[in-house]
Amino acid sequence: FCGGIGWPWYLVTERDIPLVAAENARKIYYWIQRDELSASASEAEAVGDWLCSKNNGKILINVLMRCSRALGLPKERMPHLLATACYLNILQLDMRERLDLRRPLHLSNNVSEVSLEN
Repeated sequence: FCGGIGWPWYLVTERDIPLVAAENARKIYYWIQRDELSASASEAEAVGDWLCSKNNGKILINVLMRCSRALGLPKERMPHLLATACYLNILQLDMRERLDLRRPLHLSNNVSEVSLEN
């Protein structure tokens, strides 16, 4: 719409974003709010690196608990650190799959999978 009327920018509404991607974005935003973002960057990088190498299709909460123990980080902060790693583009989620602590974590293998388009 915006491009069609010559605007150099565009609006994104809920109609333009798949439901699962919108829910994932809300969850990431909620988890980030719960802690100090700037104080978490180095820990989020460690979590992101660990998850990239050790994410094995198990339930996300279990993977985060293993990561917590391996890195010596408080388990209560793990959802925040995961969300921060996503926000900082350390991890790229497959936004076609629902982000849920009771489901496996689905990471994107390439940048094209990160697209919010259907």
